[in-house]
Amino acid sequence: MMNESLQMLENDFDHKEFLPTVAACRGTNSVASSEKQNGIIFQQCTEFSLSFNRGQVIPLQLGAELKGGKMVPTIHLLEISRNVKCCIQHMSDPIEFFGAYANRHAGNRRMKPGEYIQVWSEIFRMESITNATKSLSVVINHLPIRFCSSNIGDGFFVLQKKFCLQRDLDFQWEETDKDGKFVPFERNFLCIRCEILNGCPSEDGFNLSPNKRWIWVGHGETKFIQKNKDNSEVKVHFQLHKKSKKPVFSMIDATTCICTIEILQMSISERRIEINLNKLDNATKLARSIALREVMPKLDDRHLNLGKLKELNRFKEDFLRNNDEQSTAIKEALSSRFTLIQGPPGQLHLELRSKNLCPNMVRMYGSSIENTVYPIPGRDYINRTSCRDNRPDPDLADVSLHNLVRKDGKPFASELKQLDKLFQKNPEEVDPEKIIEYMKILSKATQEELKHYDVIFCTTSVATNPKLLKATKGKVFQLIIDEAGMCTEPETIAPIIATEAEQVVHIGDHKQLQPIIICPEAGRLGLSKTLFERYSDNAVF
Repeated sequence: MMNESLQMLENDFDHKEFLPTVAACRGTNSVASSEKQNGIIFQQCTEFSLSFNRGQVIPLQLGAELKGGKMVPTIHLLEISRNVKCCIQHMSDPIEFFGAYANRHAGNRRMKPGEYIQVWSEIFRMESITNATKSLSVVINHLPIRFCSSNIGDGFFVLQKKFCLQRDLDFQWEETDKDGKFVPFERNFLCIRCEILNGCPSEDGFNLSPNKRWIWVGHGETKFIQKNKDNSEVKVHFQLHKKSKKPVFSMIDATTCICTIEILQMSISERRIEINLNKLDNATKLARSIALREVMPKLDDRHLNLGKLKELNRFKEDFLRNNDEQSTAIKEALSSRFTLIQGPPGQLHLELRSKNLCPNMVRMYGSSIENTVYPIPGRDYINRTSCRDNRPDPDLADVSLHNLVRKDGKPFASELKQLDKLFQKNPEEVDPEKIIEYMKILSKATQEELKHYDVIFCTTSVATNPKLLKATKGKVFQLIIDEAGMCTEPETIAPIIATEAEQVVHIGDHKQLQPIIICPEAGRLGLSKTLFERYSDNAVF
């Protein structure tokens, strides 16, 4: 049997199809980069492909991991080209190398605020880590890193402001009042790689025997950032994961090590959810009652009387009239602090004050959607999987916030239009400082415009946007979440905490579409069960 196998292998290598070069391999470059030779960025993302041929030698780095009570050889690193390497460790098990597996089920029990925050933070962090590893990452080659264990981390690296802005790396450049201060920045996961030649960090060993070189791989996350006085650079302090490989002595002794760093960024919406979850202790009585299943506070008399209206169908004849169930649902939503409306899709009609009065309404989109209409140089949202197919609704163009702030007569319209033309004319040569100026003006314009509306349509993610929260602070009375059966509990509780709403209405059906969970372990611990489903016994049909 052994002789037959060896003969088959020998014949396989002698086969004539093995000799010619595969056509797709001829165009493969040994170096992939999003930059030109002079360092100018012409695109945020670089496409890279490599075709494999039978018998082709692929460099791998093997290690050993404990599985089933014994050490088992496993692939740690796949080397595709000189500067393109795939870390198989964090790609195959991101939670193991960037976080920790939660072991407590969220359940349906009452919890104290501290326990609620801890349980849901651990579960939601697993989902955030999984999402980060499946999104586009930023790879920086030839970056000097200093490894030094201290009370603020295990090392640091320095990045120039211009470098970061050109590559859409967010290090709070708009905030200029934190010079020299250690600012918490637990937002990015890091995979650090350093070539070791004869026991010392080096970049000169690529053409040497694999027996003489290997690549140190460490995993961690950013912890703090420090800016210099003129806000031109940032020092990023990181901490290695407790299960990460520790730096070798030569890496610690060296002044700096030239490394490759892969930055996996947590999405903005998930950052905001984690921030607001941690605010539950200081949230409104209603938000704490919903999260902790406590007795709901009573509604004030003025709003309570709205639910006692007898006529809810005084529209013109061309409008469909509400049936009894819909009228009951409307009254319940108006007279209760927290209401769930469950049932098939339908139209609910409610006249607020008089036949001819319609509230001022606006549609607010997230930055990724706005960027499809008014592109910002260096913000390549369109290539990100989550935003690839999203576009603003053309039927809502007249009430869309990004259009309204640019209308003639608006206080910041002329400045925004002028910068829009600059960005469109020659985006490759736009000064990064102009982008910061644009973002500041847009933030002011957004906050000013939002003050003039009674109803704001947006997603749960946008509802936690700092610009919206500053403009509406103390003014949000009712928060309505449609399709609540598709939102995870952290996604629904975050806007309730952030907006400080005095009345909450959830509309949906948990028996139809469910939330999309990327991390199976997080789903099994309760993330797949929505807040709507948890309260479904109290729903109005």
